[in-house]
Amino acid sequence: MKKIATLLVFLGTTTCHVMAQEINIDSLLKVADEAVKVADKNPKDGLKQIYAAEALTNYALNDKRDFGRAEIYTNRALDIAKKQKVLKDTLLGKTYTMIANTNLAEGSYSNACDYYEMAIDAYEKELGRYSPSTIYARLVGGRIIMLVEPDMRRGFIHLLKAFFDNETAPGGKPITNLDYLNSYFSLAMEQMIAAHTSSQRFGVPIVQKDQKTYMIVQTRDWHIGQPLVNWLAPNMLRSQEERDAHLGEDIIIADNGKLIALTKEEGKNIRFDLPSFQQKGQSHELTISPGSFILYLDPDSYKKILHDYEELKKNKKE
Repeated sequence: MKKIATLLVFLGTTTCHVMAQEINIDSLLKVADEAVKVADKNPKDGLKQIYAAEALTNYALNDKRDFGRAEIYTNRALDIAKKQKVLKDTLLGKTYTMIANTNLAEGSYSNACDYYEMAIDAYEKELGRYSPSTIYARLVGGRIIMLVEPDMRRGFIHLLKAFFDNETAPGGKPITNLDYLNSYFSLAMEQMIAAHTSSQRFGVPIVQKDQKTYMIVQTRDWHIGQPLVNWLAPNMLRSQEERDAHLGEDIIIADNGKLIALTKEEGKNIRFDLPSFQQKGQSHELTISPGSFILYLDPDSYKKILHDYEELKKNKKE
């Protein structure tokens, strides 16, 4: 229920708006009935079909929402939209959004995510990447997908693109006050950091030294026992003079399970070099040169190395 409540702001009726005024259910039902009558009199008008579906499923109707009847008008709109040789009136985008909202309300989250992305694609195809409507659809869809999809990257990509496209659009910002919603982007970034931190719990860097592969157990800014997150950023934020002065310090590596504390001079030979890569023709694999990468250990192997590391640090203190 908490997840659904969070989504209300994206479904056209914010919770604060609902609380600020008395909802007259009978009045909303009359609006829905009138929209249905108009849609029935104009069966070839796709927008009127969507308006009817939206009126029948207005969130403020609560248990009076009629998804069964709404499906009739949504299907009519979808049929009309798919027959358009040239997309117009954002009918296809509105229809896919309606289907997404219905799936969301019914708890079919996977289908909802698919249809939000289809809506985004429809808006972009009709109006272009930098249209305010496209950016808005990407912003709304991306945030909802982040809330219901276990893999947060899926929704984050759309949120990131919404803010990026608005910032880089030719001729100025299509949505002039989108910056006021930067809290959404900040929240999404924090969610991604949390998800990334969890995914890196058992990650360790693998590096090359003297044409041999080693596992890094400790650097100046990180050591095993911590998720492999923010282990490079502190050094990136230092000046070049600071980097040079401390190059090679505090490095401990593992060689076939044996931990070795390097001297500063030995540590200078450690490099985290990204491997080069290329695709051969249409091959399903890349040709990758030797270089550094992240190894994800199983929990037991990780605990073993962590135990050895803690023993090494303990013995050094003694």
